[in-house]
Amino acid sequence: MTEPAGHALELRPAAESDFETVFAITMATMRAYVEATWGIWDEAEHRSRIRDSFDPSTHRLVHVDGQLAGLLAAKEHAEHVQLVKVFLLPPFQGRGIGTRLVRQVMARAAAQEHPVRLRVLRVNPAQRLYLRLGFVITDETPERLYMEWRPGGEPRAD
Repeated sequence: MTEPAGHALELRPAAESDFETVFAITMATMRAYVEATWGIWDEAEHRSRIRDSFDPSTHRLVHVDGQLAGLLAAKEHAEHVQLVKVFLLPPFQGRGIGTRLVRQVMARAAAQEHPVRLRVLRVNPAQRLYLRLGFVITDETPERLYMEWRPGGEPRAD
């Protein structure tokens, strides 16, 4: 289902004070996939991991029509862009918002002639979105798929 026309999508830079919001979004969107993959969600362990990886300079809070909808994190490297997080809260999933966010990252990377790389848990259905947008699997582990999109790649028609 595509997002209805007219919905305002806004990305707000994250601040250190947004950590609890980032943690809550991560827990709401990823806990089921973590439990399906490893069997447990250890809140203290994940809080520590998320704290260690939280970089406000790369994180954006996603708002749709003024409502908090999720989180986007992308990090630019010398030769590629790493798409770190695209987490949308359940009421905002399946509305085309994730597609819009990933395409924005792809457009910025294409302007620099850089590929976009990401990793996704095998159990996460978001991998279908990435495949549809032209990402290819470059490596895999029992838990994760590693994917890459290169400028000039054609998205699949579904």
